[in-house]
Formats: sequence, structure tokens, C-alpha cells
Amino acid sequence: MNVRPWTPVNLSGMAGWKQQKIHGVTVEVALSPYDIPQAIRRWVDEKTKSTVFEFRYLTEERSREQKPVEGVTLSIGENSGRIYRLEIDSKLAKGSPVSCALRIEEVAARAIDTFAREALPEMLDIYSLNKRALQEEAGQITDDDPSPVI
Repeated sequence: MNVRPWTPVNLSGMAGWKQQKIHGVTVEVALSPYDIPQAIRRWVDEKTKSTVFEFRYLTEERSREQKPVEGVTLSIGENSGRIYRLEIDSKLAKGSPVSCALRIEEVAARAIDTFAREALPEMLDIYSLNKRALQEEAGQITDDDPSPVI
């Protein structure tokens, strides 16, 4: 198993205050720092050849698995609804590390969006930060990457 080290992500600037109308009252809301991913890492599972992404937060909790789309498994925090792990079946992406990373980013984003719409629509802002962390990770992959995604 070729697990990469954690890569810090700076997403706190995307989680600023915004106005929202709740029950007819306009209030200022912001995401909790506990819901903002602090780091991301990825690797290829040697047995299944699946690409695995993990998100690290300020705290951890037990998680449960969800399969929002074919070939994608999410590990979701039981209490918070945070995404802790995203696993993508190897059949969904093939090719060079760069083209594969772009395909995986697309599949991951679609899975997160589908899960958010169907299960936890109130978490859409938080899940957009997970998608942003995935974009940053994919942007670091080059054709010379010693640890290809698939």
C-alpha cells in the first residue's frame, strides 16, 4: 500500500460568514471549523486497485458507509455527516496519472453531489469544501507522479 502523507489544505477562507434566511429571519451563519477538512491524502488499495481519499478534521468519529453512485463508497461521520473517506473503483478511471486524476475528480464530485442531494442537503456547503480539497489534490498530480492514482 502506497499511502501518501497528509497534504494540508487551507479551506478556511471559503467558509466565511454569509447571510441566510431561516424561518423568515435573516441571520449570519458560518461553517464550524470542526467541519472543514484540514488535510487530504490518497493512495491505491493494493487488493482492489481502488483509489482511496481520506479527509482529516480537527476531531474524528465513527463512520458508516454509503454508496451514492455505482463504484463509489463514502465513509460518513455518524453524528456530523462529514466525509472521512472516499473510495473509487478502479474500473471508473484508466489512463495517465493526469487524465486519471481528472476523471476521478469528476466521479468524486458527482458522488458527493448525489449523496448531498439525497441524504443530507443541509451539508452542501460543507461537502463543497471536500470537493475543493479533491481539486487541490488532483492539481498536484503530474505525468511523472511516482504514485499514480490507478
